Amino acid sequence: MSAATTDNWLHPAPSSSFSTASSSLSAAIPTSSLAGKARGVSVFAPAPGRRVGSTHGETVIRCQAAPAPRGGLTLDLATRTHASLSGIIVSSPLILQTSAAPKIARWVGMNASLLTLYATMPAHVKAKVYLSFFSHLSAYINSFSLALQMTSHAASQRFHDEVSAKDKTISLNPWETTSDEKTRLELLPASSNVNFSKAGNGDADIYVDDSQVFQTIYGFGASMTDSAAYVLSKLKTSDAGAYNSLLKSAFDTTTGAKSAGLNYIRIPLGASDFSPNIYNFDDEKNDMSLSNFSIDDIPSYVFATLQDIQSINPNILIHLLPWSPPGWMKDSGVMDGGNFMSKYNDQLANYLYKSAQAFKSKGFNPYAISIQVRFIFCLYHSTICVNEVLNSNPTLPSAVYKTSTEAAVAVSLRKLFNSNNMANVKIVGYEHNWDKAAAYATQLMRENGASDAFDGVAFHCYAGNVGQQDDFHNAFPDKEIYFTECTGTIGSDWWSDIQFYMKNLFIGGPQHWSQSGLMWNLAVDTDGNPKLAGVTSCASGCRGVLQITSSGQSELSQEYFAMAHASKAILPLNGTGPSGKRIGMSVNGTQASSLTVGAYATSDSTDNVRYSLVVMNAGKNSLKTAVNFRGKKAIYTFPKGLTTMAWFSSASGN
Repeated sequence: MSAATTDNWLHPAPSSSFSTASSSLSAAIPTSSLAGKARGVSVFAPAPGRRVGSTHGETVIRCQAAPAPRGGLTLDLATRTHASLSGIIVSSPLILQTSAAPKIARWVGMNASLLTLYATMPAHVKAKVYLSFFSHLSAYINSFSLALQMTSHAASQRFHDEVSAKDKTISLNPWETTSDEKTRLELLPASSNVNFSKAGNGDADIYVDDSQVFQTIYGFGASMTDSAAYVLSKLKTSDAGAYNSLLKSAFDTTTGAKSAGLNYIRIPLGASDFSPNIYNFDDEKNDMSLSNFSIDDIPSYVFATLQDIQSINPNILIHLLPWSPPGWMKDSGVMDGGNFMSKYNDQLANYLYKSAQAFKSKGFNPYAISIQVRFIFCLYHSTICVNEVLNSNPTLPSAVYKTSTEAAVAVSLRKLFNSNNMANVKIVGYEHNWDKAAAYATQLMRENGASDAFDGVAFHCYAGNVGQQDDFHNAFPDKEIYFTECTGTIGSDWWSDIQFYMKNLFIGGPQHWSQSGLMWNLAVDTDGNPKLAGVTSCASGCRGVLQITSSGQSELSQEYFAMAHASKAILPLNGTGPSGKRIGMSVNGTQASSLTVGAYATSDSTDNVRYSLVVMNAGKNSLKTAVNFRGKKAIYTFPKGLTTMAWFSSASGN
């Protein structure tokens, strides 16, 4: 290899055509166009051949390093987000991640435009050279003959054997929030890194079993009511910078961002108890063809806020649902209370279809739609409820459905979706509390055609317990379970609330098969307003995930921090890939009762997997714990509070 070639690797020529001592390659894309790409660059020397293209969701550049046979050590620099690389992958499952990864990640992230089409790592690379790879690249490449290359497996084995244990340190990247609020969603420094080895003990043991793979966790979020959009729009008007920062702190899913990474939002169709007035999308009595249908009564600030959220997180999941159908479809004749009349089954299905279609036309593709929210409000720590289970509430938009009626609407709606290129929109039933899981929710799925029409059901936290989700799952294991509503109360205790949320919603929920975790209002003011005039719901004040003070300041609630820790464990690796799946986990040891733990695996189309733990230590003190994974353990001291940590490994089990 010539010195000129090495110079070209470090400082690309202005042309997009490169040559080496043994081969040449004309790039299909200029090197400079790689700058800032979100999915990174892989530079390696494979078998003879030439290609510029994309594979596994990454920009890949291949070139023929020499006429020599296959061999050498493949170096794969793979960005996971536009902000940074999360690790390096070498050409063997034996080498998964080393302490050099963050250094290389930062270099590549800042200098992507400097990468050209040529690089070779000889087989017997030494750890000390590897750790200073970029600063020594020129001298190192020129100091070896390509004839010294071995087969890739042998090269990797040699490399693995020669890297010292300290250089195979795994970065757990822990995020912490402590119960005393002194630390709130802080990413700890690199000094927190630990080794996975066969030594060490703790007062508790977390065993991660990635051979057990369960449901996908789609995401965490809240409902954007009219009130939520209103207070956020007021903040935007008074302080656009603060508004943008607040939305980023909630919805930015970039790896390493100090954000909750929320990626699921629920939107009422028409008025709810957090609306400025009563409205629906077709109030013309007996308009059987829905010729007067229009969503124009939705306040404009709802769509403006949703658009701003989508600009931060383009992959936000949007879940639509009505608090009530138009009043003329009910025996009450009004939206407040009443029973839905089955003679309007097809009209309501068309109403919901048109709603989904209207959102889609505005650039907001619905992920899911529910037939009806079944309203009941009682605090999770109280036995006092505002209204009886499944009864209508005459003070706010609400309705009661028989299981046969709800199923019939879903069957009609599914036909409309399937015949109008919207078959991917999920239909969700029930939308009510845990306590009726074995009654209404399971009976709903047994109704004629329901199993084919519904994708699953949704639960709320206001009555019953999370374990009752199992009643539905055991009866219908192939159906999805969504958790879509719970609310905090103004003035309640910060740490007590977080413990409830983690045990029941954001760690405990997935352990009982839920695939989402949503709170009620995304945002309200610090008094829990504004609300629809005269409603009896949220009498003690429902707290928003985000709170806006009268002076235009924003506050992050305990719900925010609880969801942030859960969300960071399951967000897609590449921003657009699949989210994490729950995997097997158990906790043992003398202090095991202090810990509530969820374990997750998130992968892309490669063999690379991020393994994550969400841990709540509710004990009296910090707890030294052994995290056991594939026969090795990492010793970590969990503070009293929340910790989310992650590491990368191969899915193949090596």
